[in-house]
Amino acid sequence: MNLTVLSGNGLSTAFNPDLRLDLLCHEVIRRIDASNAQIGDSEERDLPLQTVANLMAEVARHLDGNDPTEDFEVLIGAFVAQRHAIQHMNRLARALAPEDEVLAQALAESAKFARSVSDEGISHVLEIISERSMAYAERQAPLENFVEAIASAFPGKITFANLNYDTMLHAALLGTVKSELCDLADGRRKITVKDEDGKIFSCVALRTTLSFPSTTRIRLLQLHGSYSWWYDPEQEKTELVVRFEAWQVRDESFLAQVRSETMNLRPAVVLSNQLNKTTEIRSYPFSLAYEGFGLSLRSSSHWLIVGYSFRDDAVNASLREALGERDRSARPKVLVITLGVSPSRKEVEQALGWGKSEGPSDWLTFHRDGVVDATKSNDWTNWSCSS
Repeated sequence: MNLTVLSGNGLSTAFNPDLRLDLLCHEVIRRIDASNAQIGDSEERDLPLQTVANLMAEVARHLDGNDPTEDFEVLIGAFVAQRHAIQHMNRLARALAPEDEVLAQALAESAKFARSVSDEGISHVLEIISERSMAYAERQAPLENFVEAIASAFPGKITFANLNYDTMLHAALLGTVKSELCDLADGRRKITVKDEDGKIFSCVALRTTLSFPSTTRIRLLQLHGSYSWWYDPEQEKTELVVRFEAWQVRDESFLAQVRSETMNLRPAVVLSNQLNKTTEIRSYPFSLAYEGFGLSLRSSSHWLIVGYSFRDDAVNASLREALGERDRSARPKVLVITLGVSPSRKEVEQALGWGKSEGPSDWLTFHRDGVVDATKSNDWTNWSCSS
């Protein structure tokens, strides 16, 4: 009775509606505009004044067909994509015109600019999430009840694979199953970090292998990182990513320091469009988290998928591969907890690579009344008790 839990934005918003993606994106746009002057050229070309966020949205629309004003991954991810593209262009320029230092420098400066824009956007996103996901007691108790019900129903190993940048799930796990819990932070590897003012902060390095303590049966994997994960972008190919406490990130204004360029470290998160997301998860520490996710999927009798849209190509690929490798008689029992009619059974089957020729998906169950009381439903009872 091992279990893999995959949690998307719907888990966080079920217990904290302020974390809805559209609300976060609107606030990101407001803060970007509040921290930047309007831009225009009305004297020479009679152009209307435009906000920085509007100009960023124009760039994003050229790279992604989705609405950048409703999804911060589309808005900010465009500049992550541009940075990667310019880096590839720089390599091409080095090959075709190795002696053209002016061109190489111009491309390097363009990549630096794209990084600064994406850093500003990412810092705003994570700062808003950190502010809105503080573990208020009245919001944390229902989530802790949900986590406790999961831990009680499954005596085997449980892996929580979390797609959210916030620490709400982590806090709920610490509040209920702390003695049985471990994550990618390696408590044996204490690190001290000094900022530009000489202030020293203590943190913990992330694991470089899936060497979890044998005494723990519950594991948390942040598949796309967290606002508490940080790294030094100047040290390429390094496997040193550290985790700060959530209060440190908030109280010491780490994310504001990213925008003011007084902090050398950067958040270790995957915040990009689908194409670049697939590339970014191949690098550490996300590759390690995905490796653990895949191993858990293959060894679990039950999969619980909560508040996930089934629109993330990288996540769907992991689910598809794990399901495809399972024998018909050993297929996992899958429960999808969502609110409303989306995603449909057909959409989930397609995401998991399940075709009509393979017969009915009788291993797949839905609970469409939301997360909060899901563990009290017949759907939960029938699924968790099935073997």
